Amino acid sequence: MLCSGSFQTFAIAALLSTPTLASGIIGYGITMYQPVCAFACRDVWAPYPLACSSPASHDSGSHGHGHSSPSTTPECRANDTAFLTTLAWCMKSMCVGEYATEDWELEKYWQEKVTGDPELKPKWSYGRALAEVEGTPEEIVNDGEEKPVLNGTATTDVERWVFYRKTKETFEYGENMHSTYGIILLVVGFALPIVLSFTSTHLPIISPFIQRLKPYLIYPATIGKYQIRALPYSLGNAPTLGQSLFIAFFSIFSIIVSAVSYKVTLPSNIFADRWHHVMGLVAARTGVLAFALAPLTLLFAGRNNVLLFCTNWSYSTYILLHRWIARLFTLQVIAHSIAELAYYWDSHATEVKTEYWIWGIVATIACVIMVVISVLYFRRLSYEVFLTIHIILAVIVLVGSWFHVEFLFKQRWGYELWLYACFAVWGFDRLLRLFWVAKAGVLTAQVTEVTEDIVRIDIPDVSSYGQRPSQHAYVYFPTLRPWAPWENHPFSIIPSSAYHQKRTLQTPTPSPTLTSSSDPEKTANLEITPIRPPISSSATSTSSLPKNTPANRNGLTLYIRKEKGITAHLRPGPLTLLLEGPYTTPHTHLLSYPRLILITGGIGITATLPLLAHHSNVKLYWSVRPSSAGLVQDLEPVLSGAEHEVRVGERFDVAEVVRRDSEVWEKSGGVGVVVCGPGGLCDDVRAAVVAEGRKGREVGLVVEGFSW
Repeated sequence: MLCSGSFQTFAIAALLSTPTLASGIIGYGITMYQPVCAFACRDVWAPYPLACSSPASHDSGSHGHGHSSPSTTPECRANDTAFLTTLAWCMKSMCVGEYATEDWELEKYWQEKVTGDPELKPKWSYGRALAEVEGTPEEIVNDGEEKPVLNGTATTDVERWVFYRKTKETFEYGENMHSTYGIILLVVGFALPIVLSFTSTHLPIISPFIQRLKPYLIYPATIGKYQIRALPYSLGNAPTLGQSLFIAFFSIFSIIVSAVSYKVTLPSNIFADRWHHVMGLVAARTGVLAFALAPLTLLFAGRNNVLLFCTNWSYSTYILLHRWIARLFTLQVIAHSIAELAYYWDSHATEVKTEYWIWGIVATIACVIMVVISVLYFRRLSYEVFLTIHIILAVIVLVGSWFHVEFLFKQRWGYELWLYACFAVWGFDRLLRLFWVAKAGVLTAQVTEVTEDIVRIDIPDVSSYGQRPSQHAYVYFPTLRPWAPWENHPFSIIPSSAYHQKRTLQTPTPSPTLTSSSDPEKTANLEITPIRPPISSSATSTSSLPKNTPANRNGLTLYIRKEKGITAHLRPGPLTLLLEGPYTTPHTHLLSYPRLILITGGIGITATLPLLAHHSNVKLYWSVRPSSAGLVQDLEPVLSGAEHEVRVGERFDVAEVVRRDSEVWEKSGGVGVVVCGPGGLCDDVRAAVVAEGRKGREVGLVVEGFSW
């Protein structure tokens, strides 16, 4: 499947590779200690006092490295002859063999690193300093902690040079691994849905095998029959087995990349002991992996998520995965914070007052609060309030993360590029939402009361909608709640033209299995419903056409059940609104089945009804409560001429419905099933499809749960 919205993919890749202030990330555009031979030389001689150094002062070094040392400024190093000639001689002597380095690289290092201030250049170039070496450099004997003043060109202690070189190599290896695993985690999270979707639909060798696996590994609920229905005690919505496998794989993969490829080298001039070395590595790894998960978390939550165009996965699936990846992100953030606390335990009282630490704590606390209030219980209390708080906390996390790395690294090592990727993903989604709203413009709709709790909204002259099956749009009601004009809700779309279609009444396409030679015991219970069947005895009459049928053929119609919140304020009459969309649910793969059945409950009819016009052999099963009988009457013009069965106040035996059609069409390509309605209905249909699939029958399934 081609990805028509590949901008996000390009943006993430570009931001992680295009030169900026930091020119990439560590290991990919940024090298920390190259040439390492030169860095090790400077580490050997940097502690030595120079003739221009200030008197010794007592510092408390990192984790037990406190000692008395003189203070040497970059200006001092830039102009001290002994320091420059000694360092140049070391680089000439050590940057050979395995560590041989081009002169231009040594010169570049010399100009940027030697003084300790990249803005301050040494008085001589590398070549000039080397030329200033007179005679044979002398060896400096240094047996104690106090180092003698460097007052002439000296030879370098090879042992000490090897010590510093190994420390630098080990540290840079660790940082490179952090970046590598961060990129791998991001790419796997992004690419895996594409690969899984592609292999299940576009590879002739693999696709049939995956189709046979679906009733065993993809479709079933993980916990009993709970999927759209919430788990007891509002614990949330359980994923399907297929979703659970994805979550389990990605979680295990996240743990693996958090735990491998660590290298500890002791003694070290960076870490006091093994404990601090390990904690430093864990803190850095989990921090980078958290940054890698951040854009993925935002991507999966977006309505304009490029993966929706590249896969046949639904928005509900991505929202569910968004929650689980957000939990992994939060666990990485917590692990990062704990490891940093352990690393700085001895100096915590000082560290906690620094700006980078404060912003890191702010971001961590915001993360934890987000996860806690995202549970179903709080979402159900007031989704609008939850969503507003959720977005505010997300902004705090991003801002806190930005200042955390800004104050600590000053954009030196590219960590901010992970945040640029977040801004690109989130910004793309928000800008495209504004584009859809601006494209539709300010609209005036007509609200009609259908039942006491259901209204119909007719929106004229919106020609870009309804051209594909099962579209939905997000509707803004700025006049109903002026203090929150950004508030919006998703509703399925019915093209107004559907009310004016004149269908030719035909007999349903018979199944090739229903021939005179069919086994009478197998076909005795099969009921072929006429094209326009009478509503069952429990249903109300729908013979009369509804009043106020939409007159505009180029518009669209929404049916909305008034719930608590903004929809409770909908009243008959004109209404100003904004539209964002249209968004399409991935039903196209089901249209290839020779038979399509739509099982719907209540207001869920709005999601399945448009499919009647996009398949030549489709039947609708619709059950409604007696209080919603007016909705049946209102939709009679759309149902006219379609094969359908409506029950008011009575439920279908969905297991029998699925069994009957799947058995009839077993030898002719199978059946596609679309269900939308209450959670119990959706989960029962899922169980029925799984049961028939395990009998070897091909039954495709799309569940329109809108459970996010």
